[in-house]
Amino acid sequence: MIAGTTLFAFCFWLLGCATTTKQTFIREELTESRDGRIVEMILDNGDVVRFDEIGGRFVSKGAGQEGKTMILGYTWDKRAVEIDAEKVLKVEVEKSETNAAETILLIILGVPALTLAFLVLYLLLVPIH
Repeated sequence: MIAGTTLFAFCFWLLGCATTTKQTFIREELTESRDGRIVEMILDNGDVVRFDEIGGRFVSKGAGQEGKTMILGYTWDKRAVEIDAEKVLKVEVEKSETNAAETILLIILGVPALTLAFLVLYLLLVPIH
């Protein structure tokens, strides 16, 4: 059973039912509505901030016109950062999208193929009396 689950997970990984894209945005294009996780940003002073695997996020602080857009997250070396979006020159955002058609196709073709593979393996390994 564990081998079957591992093989099925490997098939999902191999076919890649999700696509990851990276986009770069300059300061004027930054909005809170950007989907995805912030991977890296370059600040006005030239510093480069690289985020951990969770990534940074856009967050509003304050209310109304006085509110500021901030970028929050943890760097790759686990330092907490909170940076005003106005101090950012560029941001690299990574977005993952699931491909439903590939997932369905994998299930339709993968389950019978795995069942057949286990049946053949069983017939080869179990002695016939």
